[in-house]
Amino acid sequence: MTHDAVVVLDAPSAERIAPVDPSSPILVDHHEPDNLASRAVASLVDTGAGATAELVFRLADAGGWELSPEAALPLLVGLLDDTGFLMGAAPRSVTAAVDLVRALNDRSADLPQLLDQSRASGEQSARALGTLRASGYRAGDLFVAVTHVGGYETAAAHALRDAGIDLAVVCSEQADGLRVTMRASKAFVEHRSLGGDILPALAEEFGGDGGGHASAGVAELHEESIDEVEAFLIAHLESELGLTFATVAWEQSSGLKWLGSIHRCRILLILLWTAEEACPGLCGEPTFFGLLW
Repeated sequence: MTHDAVVVLDAPSAERIAPVDPSSPILVDHHEPDNLASRAVASLVDTGAGATAELVFRLADAGGWELSPEAALPLLVGLLDDTGFLMGAAPRSVTAAVDLVRALNDRSADLPQLLDQSRASGEQSARALGTLRASGYRAGDLFVAVTHVGGYETAAAHALRDAGIDLAVVCSEQADGLRVTMRASKAFVEHRSLGGDILPALAEEFGGDGGGHASAGVAELHEESIDEVEAFLIAHLESELGLTFATVAWEQSSGLKWLGSIHRCRILLILLWTAEEACPGLCGEPTFFGLLW
C-alpha cells in the first residue's frame, strides 16, 4: 500500500502504535512528548490542550476547512470525554467545544447516547475494591496509594483521587505483564510529571512502555509482580523528591479511612452505591450504616 504521509494522532511513542513504525510521521498529540516527536517531519504537540480532538479542530479552523456534522460529532465527543466534560478545562478547550456544538446541526440528537455516563456494576466494584485494597504512603502532606483491580482501572484511580490521594496507582494483570494506571493531583504534578517522568521510569526499569499527561497516564510493563513495581515506585519517588514515605495503616476500628488523610464519607458513598445496586433497599437499614461507620 502506497501513501503520501503517515499521520499519528494521540500517541507520543512508537510503542503505542506498534507494529506500525513510521520513520517520518506527521504528529498531532497532547501527551508529554516521546520518541515520535524527534522523528516527526511536522508536528502539532500541545500538552495544554484538552484532547487531541481539540488540536484536530484547531488545524481545521486554521486551514479554513468547513467541518461537516459527521466530522464535528466525533471531535466533540473526544474533547468532552478527555476533559471530563470540560471539568477544569482551559478556556480555549471550552471555546472549541462551543464551536463544535454549533457545527453539529442535525447530528446533535446523537450526542446524548454517545455521552452516556451511567456506570456499569463492574466499574462501581472497581471503585470500591480498589479503595479497600490500597496500600497507603505519606510524606508530609503528600499521599500515595497503590492498589490492584481486575478491570476498570481508571475508575479505581478516580475513586482514590476523589478521596484525597495525591498519587493514585492502580495495577491490573495482563497477559504479558502489568498495566499501571496513574492519576495525580496538582500538588503532585508540581513536583513531577506522570507522563514525562514517573511512568517512563517504570517502563525503563521493567521493560515496556509508559507515558501520558502530567497528571494522568498508563504504563504497560513486562513485569508480573505488583509488589516489585510498588517497591520500585516508592523508592523512586523518595529518590526523585528527596522525601521519605511512611506506610499509612488502615484504621482497624472502621477500615474505612486512612489515618489523617482520606475522607471516609467518600468511601462510604462508594460502598453504599455498590450495595444498593446489588441489593435494592439494603442501604435503608440502620444496621448497615452502623456496620460501615
